[in-house]
Amino acid sequence: MAIVAALSLLIALGTGGSAIAAGVSVTVPCTGTGGGSAGLVAAIVNADANGGGTITLGSACSYSFTAAYTNSGTPDDLADWYGPAALPAIAASITIVGNGSTISRSTASGTPDFRLFFVGANPSAAATPSWTTPGAGALVLENLTLSGGLAQGGNGGFGGGGGGLGAGGAIYNQGATVLTAVTLSGNSAHGGSVATSGTATGGGGVGADAASTTGGGFGSGFAEPATYPTGGLGVLLGGGGGAGFGSSEDGVGVAGAGAGGGSLTGTAGDGGSGGAKGGDGGGGGAGGSLLAGNGGAYGEG
Repeated sequence: MAIVAALSLLIALGTGGSAIAAGVSVTVPCTGTGGGSAGLVAAIVNADANGGGTITLGSACSYSFTAAYTNSGTPDDLADWYGPAALPAIAASITIVGNGSTISRSTASGTPDFRLFFVGANPSAAATPSWTTPGAGALVLENLTLSGGLAQGGNGGFGGGGGGLGAGGAIYNQGATVLTAVTLSGNSAHGGSVATSGTATGGGGVGADAASTTGGGFGSGFAEPATYPTGGLGVLLGGGGGAGFGSSEDGVGVAGAGAGGGSLTGTAGDGGSGGAKGGDGGGGGAGGSLLAGNGGAYGEG
């Protein structure tokens, strides 16, 4: 199913300013030196590092990705924000002029799950105060097709924490996004489930399955900032609470509940303290597991 933003669609949590790009200006051809999917990745990294800019794609090109972006240089914090994405996080004001081109996740067998874009929050904006972010992102897309993105939340462990959020199949926007003459086709986001067997007991992360007793997290490529919220520890028959978006929104314990908000009785508990904004703690599961998953770092609980 295709959705066409025929005129203009503005999605903004907290702009704190204009979404018009300044800074660098670069053309990314279909193929060749500086072109193709690798050229688009390099152009976004460059724009992020230089205060934004305008990236012009070739006419009717296909920029197809078989794997998510991983940190490979400076800056080193643009991968796996709230799960994997084909492209580096948008951490500045960037305009991409599509010229009828397509950005897609490959349809080849074995291609892993990842969305196409993540747009960082503005921590100074009223809607996203003090959110941990790669940078205040503002993304403008024009005359472009986005296809096949798949954001898959991580699975929780057997008898432990719940599944993680799958956010934004094409774009997960925490900043500002403007779409003009953009077609969205075959993109989806799926939440994680709970394992029916195994030894892992942590909760599913936004981008990865539970690992042993820790939460799944954003993905192996994520470079944690100096300050970030953490998930709470699980307790007997209760999973840990999830962390929030802000640097102080930890999933810590509250009076009468286990650390992270996991109930002592095996029912689901709220995330403690500021972590209540991050998500609920998982219960012990129908079987009443005696082991509860620990909340992992940075929203992984």
